[in-house]
Amino acid sequence: MRHRIRIIGTLTSGTGRGSYFTQITWVKEGIKKIASFDLYPGTLNLRVSDQDFKLFKHLAREGTVLTPPDPGFCEAKVLRLEVGGIPAVAVFPQEEVWAHKNTLELICPVHVRSIKGLEDGDPLEIQLERYFRPKAVIFDMDGTLLDSTPFFLELGGYILEQVGLNSVNEKRLLEIMNLGKDPWEELIPEMAGKESLMKKAQELDKNLFLKGYLEKVSVFEDVPKALWDLKQRGFRLAVVTTAQMLEIKKQIFQKAHIDFDSYFSLAISCQRGRPKFQAIAEAMEMTFEKLGLMPWECVYVGDASVNIEVGKALKTATIAVLTGVGTREGLEKDLPDAIATRASEILNIIETMA
Repeated sequence: MRHRIRIIGTLTSGTGRGSYFTQITWVKEGIKKIASFDLYPGTLNLRVSDQDFKLFKHLAREGTVLTPPDPGFCEAKVLRLEVGGIPAVAVFPQEEVWAHKNTLELICPVHVRSIKGLEDGDPLEIQLERYFRPKAVIFDMDGTLLDSTPFFLELGGYILEQVGLNSVNEKRLLEIMNLGKDPWEELIPEMAGKESLMKKAQELDKNLFLKGYLEKVSVFEDVPKALWDLKQRGFRLAVVTTAQMLEIKKQIFQKAHIDFDSYFSLAISCQRGRPKFQAIAEAMEMTFEKLGLMPWECVYVGDASVNIEVGKALKTATIAVLTGVGTREGLEKDLPDAIATRASEILNIIETMA
């Protein structure tokens, strides 16, 4: 599948060896063949985080080999990308000759510093597009695998009526859930007694949630076959959910005659009481660790903007599904790597390599 990556690096000075290297004839010819541009002498050096450098070391394996005719030089891997919107390549020689361990050496067709008026310490964005086959598919549950959005809207509307907020519409509730915000905090206005109203809303939520969830939430009709197909194709499957009671959600699968544990290698429930973005990010990092995979070896599937935002921050490929709280228009603005109208489309998206 296609995976678009954005990274912010910090401009830094190099050792000066790039100027010599980029004026060698076979280097100039090789870069032109790979990147389709005549290089500007010298390299542009960007310092990145340790985690982002790990990502680029991994991606370098997917790069094109630049082979020297002179045995006095080592081979290098070359990755095509954009820096500040300008076509460029990152060059990775053998690790023992690297001048820096967390700095990317970029070759460009122009002098980027002068064109953009940049100095050491200035930030610069790198954009990269790759095609890869994920080793694992990590799912959100509510709105992605479970048809729970109508129940949340019904319950939320009822609770808001009970605390005297009759004018809140479903669209506003969906927007709040899509962004991963606390509906009671967002919808109960700042006024005397807000704390008491929030406490009442939370108590109603606690008392009404479980019974209603078990009665009214179901597995989407196409999910069993979608999971089966993914499993048969060799993908490891996992779930990360921020909502309540993972064991209760497993019961929903049992009601649909789906053996949850036979499909999913791992299920992680996020910590409650934390901002949703942070809770999902921490659960995702735990998932990567337990799967023994790096974020960029996986794809994360979710129905909300907050899911896509977390995936992109962690450099995980993302698929947004239109079966939950997010709208196509809203999710497109989040720039997921792909959008699926339903779970049955996920396998085709993942296995499309061009």
